[in-house]
Amino acid sequence: MTQRSITYFFISILFIPGCKSKQIVFPPKVISAYDYTKFCDLPNHLNQSVYTRGIYRSVEEYWGLISENRDCEGLESYVEWPQRPSLKPKFRKLLRQVHLKYWKYYLIADVVGKFEMEDTLGYGHLNSYKTKFTVEKLVNIQRMNKKKTKN
Repeated sequence: MTQRSITYFFISILFIPGCKSKQIVFPPKVISAYDYTKFCDLPNHLNQSVYTRGIYRSVEEYWGLISENRDCEGLESYVEWPQRPSLKPKFRKLLRQVHLKYWKYYLIADVVGKFEMEDTLGYGHLNSYKTKFTVEKLVNIQRMNKKKTKN
């Protein structure tokens, strides 16, 4: 390497961490024994442990998981968290932030769990969801800001 290349390399190392752009990390293709399942394909994997990605968000007290791309309209799931989740401290913090400021944030969640749609009465608050996703493992979450709407 030339002296000039080395200088550019060190300058780029110093300035790149200061950039404040938010990067969405795409899920890996395989997590241990689970193949990645698209959210829209969950009905094809009833009561099976699957690895998927979705948006965890709320409108008032109606918390649910929807497709990341919002491409399977009508498929919204109530999220059931384990009784004693062993969550990383940073995941607990992000979940707390989103629960406290649901109008401002949502989460992109990579999860392993089971998809159900057997209860004819529905799931969640006021049985408002026709399906349920029971989280077995939280692989990763990323907090995102909701877009502001103009009045």
